[in-house]
Amino acid sequence: MRSALIAAALGAFAQGAAACPTAADLASGIIVTEDNGIENLFQSVDDLIVAQSGTLQDGGRFRHLMVHGIHLTEIARADPGESLSKALLFDYDIPLEDLPVPEPGGQWDLQTFVNVSGDRFPERYASAWSDLTPMTIGGCTYDVLTGKLAYISADNTLLEVFYYVPELGFGLLETDEPNAVDPFTRTYIDIRAQ
Repeated sequence: MRSALIAAALGAFAQGAAACPTAADLASGIIVTEDNGIENLFQSVDDLIVAQSGTLQDGGRFRHLMVHGIHLTEIARADPGESLSKALLFDYDIPLEDLPVPEPGGQWDLQTFVNVSGDRFPERYASAWSDLTPMTIGGCTYDVLTGKLAYISADNTLLEVFYYVPELGFGLLETDEPNAVDPFTRTYIDIRAQ
């Protein structure tokens, strides 16, 4: 009897550990759920690009295309019942495959060009990354890098805080405008393979 209970407990533990997504799951998709119920689907488009998509609480939809799962190349949005349309496109002054992958203590300062409704303007894109620290999402723990990203244009600076999960190959936005009076912070409560 005791052996059966131990075997069942070990089997449940192994099943739980096996359920944590890995980078191999990006092909079919990894779903990360926020505490407000929004599910973010991360899925590889090719060896370079990761797509993040989801539906907002009001029924609107979004899709972000990101090199190495962190560098935006496209943001598409849709109001409820509408088709996705490209809202922002990002060009870099280096080939996409040369964009850096976040690493412990890493930094970058890149020139980008943002295309909005036919207008194109330059933007500086800078970041600084922490050392690896553990982060638990649901029952899964990953080593992550915390990054502070700044998007600096002639008349605006947008700051963001990201968690980059090297084991999965994508980043999770934690805070928009961390210096704002009331910053919007996301809390991730579940992660699973699709």
